[in-house]
Amino acid sequence: MKHPGSPLRVVVVAHDRLWPPCGGGSIRIHWVIRLLSARGHRVTVVAPLLHQEGLAEAFPNVRFLQTGRFSRFVRFKEFVYLIHMIRTFFRLLSIPADVFYAQSAVVGIPTVLAARLRNIPVVFDMIDLITGLSKNPLVCRYGQFFERWVVRYADFTIVTAANLVSFAKNAGAPNAELVRHGVDLTRFYPRPVQKKPWIVYMGGIEVFDGVFLIPEAASMLSKEFPDLHFLFVGEGKMLSLLQESIQALDLSSRFEFRGWVPQTEIPDLLSQSLLGLITNLRSPGMMYAAPLRLVEYMAMGLPFVAPDLPGIEEQVRNSQAGLLFKTGDAKSLAEAIRSLLKDSSLRERLGKNGRAYALRHANWNQNAGRIVEICEAVARGKA
Repeated sequence: MKHPGSPLRVVVVAHDRLWPPCGGGSIRIHWVIRLLSARGHRVTVVAPLLHQEGLAEAFPNVRFLQTGRFSRFVRFKEFVYLIHMIRTFFRLLSIPADVFYAQSAVVGIPTVLAARLRNIPVVFDMIDLITGLSKNPLVCRYGQFFERWVVRYADFTIVTAANLVSFAKNAGAPNAELVRHGVDLTRFYPRPVQKKPWIVYMGGIEVFDGVFLIPEAASMLSKEFPDLHFLFVGEGKMLSLLQESIQALDLSSRFEFRGWVPQTEIPDLLSQSLLGLITNLRSPGMMYAAPLRLVEYMAMGLPFVAPDLPGIEEQVRNSQAGLLFKTGDAKSLAEAIRSLLKDSSLRERLGKNGRAYALRHANWNQNAGRIVEICEAVARGKA
């Protein structure tokens, strides 16, 4: 047990590409690393990295151990993850540590195994039910067993959605707490700029992201709103198929694809948009999803349309910052978009509600700070 106030050796373990970041999970880890380092702890990060250019400047005094160059959008993902898990396990057998912090079951499994062998406590950050996002029949059949196993044997489980608290407790978690995603409120704030006729989608372009609903909805709205454009910020394996479907609907001139953009550029893109989109489909994983872009839209005062999935619906209901549509239903999506486009006062009211919610509940300094406090308490035997 470490003496209160003494520096800790914290090993942060990630399953997705951490640098450059390519999703909400990596942004969450960035904040945890910064705040751990700011509190004087010695941080080692075990994660995939595309390259290390600019890494030392962004995270001085942090040690990085690369486990690959892939992201979660890689082909044959399950096989790549298996290799990653093996590499991670052997890395963790020898790194000096007082506590492990692991995000997602992909690295949660090797982390808990290594921790049990070395008698090191584990904080498991369960940002979603990741095995519920796979189409592999073996993962679909046995994946939840392993996620529950990680939750049961981790010393503390952190979750990002309210319904994941129940999942964790039912799985036998000795300790579980909701710590939502956050935003950098010094960068994400409403700007008095001229709006463009843009609807923005941010995130992955994968099967369960529901992105094929967007061109269907666009085709229903194109005549009524001839200047309307759709801006995509993100990447994924379904990108080429999505572009083909847009071309088949003769809507190519209405869509623009930016790929992943630096986090510093996102606020300007959002500030110029009329509304944001989340289109996740129903699946075991998406039932518990509470994506980062939800609170990024809110912080910018940007109204949004989102599916009525439990993890998302709870935050929309509490914030009153967006409209829900029937999950998987392009017509329902189009109707929700139409309602916002035709009612500027509704957009303004939802945007103000979102900003107020973000100020109360989505400050990274507070939310990531709570994760750091949990890591400290677990390492010192106080959790």
